[in-house]
Amino acid sequence: MVSVTLSNVVEPHCWEVGQMPLFKKRKEKVLELKKKEQLELLKEGLKTGKAKQVYKVLIRDPLVGIKEDYWELSEEQVKKWVDEESIAYVNLHYEGGQPQYSFVSKTLWEKWDKVEEIMLNPTLSSEEQAQAIEKLVEG
Repeated sequence: MVSVTLSNVVEPHCWEVGQMPLFKKRKEKVLELKKKEQLELLKEGLKTGKAKQVYKVLIRDPLVGIKEDYWELSEEQVKKWVDEESIAYVNLHYEGGQPQYSFVSKTLWEKWDKVEEIMLNPTLSSEEQAQAIEKLVEG
C-alpha cells in the first residue's frame, strides 16, 4: 500500500497513511490504495485538471528502508532532482523526532552505504568527510 495525496501542494511531503505531518497544517485527503488503483486515480486527476504532474520518489528511511511515494514537485525541483526515468531520490532523517527530507542525486543515492561509512568515520574531520564524499560522487 502507498499513500496518495490529492491537493495543490507547493512543498514535497510524505508520511505514513493515517499520520499527518506535525510541521504543516494541511487540509487534504490521504488515501490508502493499491498501486494499480493509485495510478488510475492519478491519471484521471491529470485528465480532469484536479491533479498536477506527480513524480515517483524513492525515500531512504533509516527506520523502514526504502519506500516509494508520488509527489508533486516544482519545476525547479524537477530540473534539479528528477532523473531520466522521472524518479527523484530523497533521504529521510529525524531531528527532534520530526521527519526531515533531503533530495539527493541518483549517484549519491546509489552510493549511500559508502557515504554513511564516510560520515560515521570518527577519524575524519568535516572537511575530510566532504572531500571523500565529493571524490566518491565524481569517480
